[in-house]
Amino acid sequence: MPAPVRSVDPALYQFCTVRQLEVLEAINREKSIRAGAKAVGMHKSQALEALHLVKKKAALQGYSPEHDLTRPVAPGLKLKGSSTLYRRGEPEPVLQWVKSSADDKQREQIMREAVAALMDDVPRTAPTAYPANTAQSLCNVITLTDVHVGAYAWGKETGADWDLTIAERDVTGAVRHLLDACPKAETCVIAQLGDFLHQDGLAAVTPTSGHQLDSDSRFSKVVQVAIRILRAAVDMALQRHGRVVVLMAEGNHDIASSVWLRQLFLLLYEREPRVSVIDSELPYYCHQHGQTM
Repeated sequence: MPAPVRSVDPALYQFCTVRQLEVLEAINREKSIRAGAKAVGMHKSQALEALHLVKKKAALQGYSPEHDLTRPVAPGLKLKGSSTLYRRGEPEPVLQWVKSSADDKQREQIMREAVAALMDDVPRTAPTAYPANTAQSLCNVITLTDVHVGAYAWGKETGADWDLTIAERDVTGAVRHLLDACPKAETCVIAQLGDFLHQDGLAAVTPTSGHQLDSDSRFSKVVQVAIRILRAAVDMALQRHGRVVVLMAEGNHDIASSVWLRQLFLLLYEREPRVSVIDSELPYYCHQHGQTM
């Protein structure tokens, strides 16, 4: 039977999300994983899972002391492999070669783990009143594609201005206009078909080609505006439809962001039975309404 966890390696702190750091610090402060979990308002199993996720993330970046890996690779890289030389009969390594490579999946993995770690902190949307007189046979589809929230364009150079303020005003207004013009259908599909965000991270470049992008403001502000627009679209659709289906497709500008958007909206509306989010790991999506797909 494994010994109870009474403390964790403080060197793991650098691999934590904010919530994970709170958990690990509480374990060390309380000298017990059970007491630490209680101090931050979670079950022991959740604290153990948080610790497991941090250790897994650390190992992927080259830090796992129990396996004699003590030199993390640089951010954005992953551990490709290691070779360790031991003298016969001696437990300590003599030489070690650590190989790293670019980590194409690191951002997605970290985002997934961050969402999982913060699940208890996300404010859920409460159920709303069911609208009256919706036509069961009808399905409205509101399509949002290539919105590029966060892009910046100067009218004198491009023919029209575009920035965060314009994006939030125009896209929200367009969705409201479309919903007002639609019949009162039982079902509405909010089809966000990709490239909703102009950039996929802190650097204003395309994620695969690295092409420089014209970006408006900091990425954290871009994320806030993008979430507000999409949440407004879903909430407006709920006012007129009995059921809302949400699709967050990936585009070449927001490959990783489509992942956290999908997971975020699954959490936001998990207490609203009238909202369902298409949770597909593949970039292929479908929705069947009656005999129509």
